[in-house]
Amino acid sequence: MNIYLDLDGVIFQTLPLEEYSKKDCFSKTVLKKGALCFIKDLKEIGEVFIVSKTMFPSLDPRTPDQMRDKYVWALKLGFDLSHSFVLPSDRSKATICKDGILIDDYGKNCEDAVLAIQIFEKKKKPWITAKNFQETLKKLRLIKSAIVYGGVI
Repeated sequence: MNIYLDLDGVIFQTLPLEEYSKKDCFSKTVLKKGALCFIKDLKEIGEVFIVSKTMFPSLDPRTPDQMRDKYVWALKLGFDLSHSFVLPSDRSKATICKDGILIDDYGKNCEDAVLAIQIFEKKKKPWITAKNFQETLKKLRLIKSAIVYGGVI
């Protein structure tokens, strides 16, 4: 099972919006508590890929710098380039994660995906939600067992 994992707001704390326009803004981010264990547990469930977006569209001159910085994040977390996708803000993550499940904190990304879990969400949504890392892992294990045993999700 392929698992596509967002970075900002899922693995790293979200920065104030105005910080994202500054150069090297991602060097100021902090890992969320339990994030490294969460990634380790995800890798026991399936093949994990990073899928993240910049704050800027394709033609914005700041986009290449943010893409580079996010790839550096992914490398520091142990994901090589074949397991890392960074998109400009005007591209949909759904184009990347068609063959798996997206874990993201942003509802619009989850809405666009074929299968997604919106993490750190307490409200009911038309897609799967989870309040924390542990609940996300529990739901992923259920999804995987349904796929393995031919169940319907």
